[in-house]
Amino acid sequence: MIASQRGNELYLLERNSKEQKPKRVNDEDSVQVIRSLYGEPTYRSVLNALSDYSSTAVLSYLVECTVSPQAIQRGAGDPQIQQLAMWIQGYAQKSSSKLLTFVDIGAGNGDLLDAICASGCGHQIMYIPVEPNERYWESIQMRMRQTANLEFQDVRKTAKDVKDADVVFLVNVLHELDLHTRVELISQSLGLTYDRGVVVIHEVANLPIGEADFVMWSGEDLRTIFENAKMQIYITSARTKSRPGGWPIETICIKALEPPPESNRLLKGAILSLPGILKRWTDELALNPMSDIRKELRDRIKAFRMAQVANLSVWNQKYGALKV
Repeated sequence: MIASQRGNELYLLERNSKEQKPKRVNDEDSVQVIRSLYGEPTYRSVLNALSDYSSTAVLSYLVECTVSPQAIQRGAGDPQIQQLAMWIQGYAQKSSSKLLTFVDIGAGNGDLLDAICASGCGHQIMYIPVEPNERYWESIQMRMRQTANLEFQDVRKTAKDVKDADVVFLVNVLHELDLHTRVELISQSLGLTYDRGVVVIHEVANLPIGEADFVMWSGEDLRTIFENAKMQIYITSARTKSRPGGWPIETICIKALEPPPESNRLLKGAILSLPGILKRWTDELALNPMSDIRKELRDRIKAFRMAQVANLSVWNQKYGALKV
């Protein structure tokens, strides 16, 4: 579901095996569609978000979200790369290990290598990329060979092909995964780092291109999930901006304090948490004025929050009745 300039201008994405096309819904039907699909609170929040009539830009961003996805290669000066470099430097300086094993899940083009290089800690790191899409493997291999003083291993197709790790990185990855896949991956990552290191989830709260079904989890969302799963976890999160007034970025660090259980337990915790997560993001859409965000970025962030609420509403309906 995507909305245009006013609350009574609504488009639905008609999907088939080849493409996704937005289709205009008439005024009366649009009201019923929003309410029936997402409920009264979501309907009112969407109308509130659209009340300043700035949403022509919002529509264009939401349509952009449906194009074919591809990994974005970030440069060394990218704000996310710089923040990751600082985190890596701080972690490496505090570590007593001579060689730290970094596992990069969903490595894409291997952008984490830029952060490792910028940190100046490449000589302390064994880098293991995990990337299921083989078309990126050649790029990753080339960049590993070009990174000075770095020890590395060949690309793995899945996290199951890795034995253990000091740090598992999930950089701009988690939001694109369905519920079952992401809880399985989090469970595997906690298993790899148990009694040894941490899992780092690094996400930018921006509308992803080509990932219309995304759902992002904040540090607060994950904390709620682990509590409902009754898992002993130490979790910290830090929120920053890509630059003053820029994109919100969150770095979440998770350490298992007990042997991680089977992923079904985490799945149950996630399903129990979905209503509260939806309410949290609905409130964010309806009540956050974005006064700390640069004016030219606000429409895109509004589009992100609208899509996030809509997709979470779908997840609540899809997984709410699931027995685990």
